[in-house]
Amino acid sequence: MTPLCAVALGASVAGIFAAELKQFLQAHLLGEIYFFAGAHSSNSPNEDTAQNHPNAELAFSLGFHLSYVALREGKTFSDARGIRQSYSMIESIRDSAPELFYYDAQISFLITGSGEGHWTAYCITDNYMGSRESIEDYFTQNADGPSGGALKDSQPCGNPKEYFLLVLSKRIQQTTREWGNVTSTLMERLDAYESHYIRIIDSGDLRDNTDMALTRSYMKAVSILHQLHDTLSTQLEFLQKFLEKEIHFFETEDRVLSVKWKYYFDCIQREVVSLRKRETRLMQRLRRFSGMKDGLIGSSSLFESRRATQQGDNIRILTNMTVAYLPFNLATVSYLHA
Repeated sequence: MTPLCAVALGASVAGIFAAELKQFLQAHLLGEIYFFAGAHSSNSPNEDTAQNHPNAELAFSLGFHLSYVALREGKTFSDARGIRQSYSMIESIRDSAPELFYYDAQISFLITGSGEGHWTAYCITDNYMGSRESIEDYFTQNADGPSGGALKDSQPCGNPKEYFLLVLSKRIQQTTREWGNVTSTLMERLDAYESHYIRIIDSGDLRDNTDMALTRSYMKAVSILHQLHDTLSTQLEFLQKFLEKEIHFFETEDRVLSVKWKYYFDCIQREVVSLRKRETRLMQRLRRFSGMKDGLIGSSSLFESRRATQQGDNIRILTNMTVAYLPFNLATVSYLHA
């Protein structure tokens, strides 16, 4: 999303939703994570707003901000806006493994309206990291963009709540695939690191080399695990609260809609279960690798301490030898002088 696009959106939004859209755009740029749904009234004194939206008291908004990490192979990409970061994946112990990078990414979606027949949807996705998703492709395929092509333009969804649940379920499926990709690759490389650590223990020598390359690699692994776990955990926490507290907003007496909405909620819950498993694995590995890192640091520190002690002993011996031979040296010098 460019600044010009943001200005165009702000200029075309209805007055009662201007603040809502501004907050939505800010949250996307900041990479925030949250989900919301609710109806609200407009207290705007603007008479034109009230005239154009006679049902302003029924105004509603639905939205979400999903954060995820995208793993890509090859050269690193940079966000021209300067708001998303890229990182190098831990190196593989196998020399033939490709160089990988992972990227912060965001999907933001908002629906605002004053009734089922009058609503507007906004969707913003990050694609700076080489994503295949593009507006041109959706236009070419006559597919609906926010839902990731789940709908055709010729068969639009008329109910805003149903459309919101459809988009949320499809986008969570997309982020689950991305999370699965990055965590599976990370776990595969961590397996090799863990096997290497066990071999080091079996050798009886946990000392690192002078440039601390081994310790630094394990420190990087711990840092990546912390970052991924914290992002995923925060998203799951906010999503779970949304599903528990805002479910009443999607209650309906229409049996057909009720069946559809239940299906979407079931799809979302399945993805949540899958993401919870990823979260658990990240935490388990984080604990283990934190211990490995501390073990390497402790062993290196112990070795340096022993070496310093040995050097001190050597200096003490040399000092004692110097003191012992000093009288003889003085006597020799005195005799020669005499």
